[in-house]
Amino acid sequence: MNDYMQKMYDAQQTISDLNAKLTPVKALQIPIDSITLRDFFAASAMQGLVSRQTTLGPNLGKYAESAYNISDAMIEARKK
Repeated sequence: MNDYMQKMYDAQQTISDLNAKLTPVKALQIPIDSITLRDFFAASAMQGLVSRQTTLGPNLGKYAESAYNISDAMIEARKK
């Protein structure tokens, strides 16, 4: 086995060892019928709002408020 192949094998073994140590996490499951269209739009808007931030700081509530304002505007736009 050449040096490159050995390094690749070692890397794969390291990944396998790390995967064996990971504890599975159960995904958060929210019943889809409990999410309104407003919530869905707000979640999408929130994702966009926070994706450009390096830190969220103490004003996370302002992001949520803005997300619902965007959601409300989207719902109004659908009526036209």
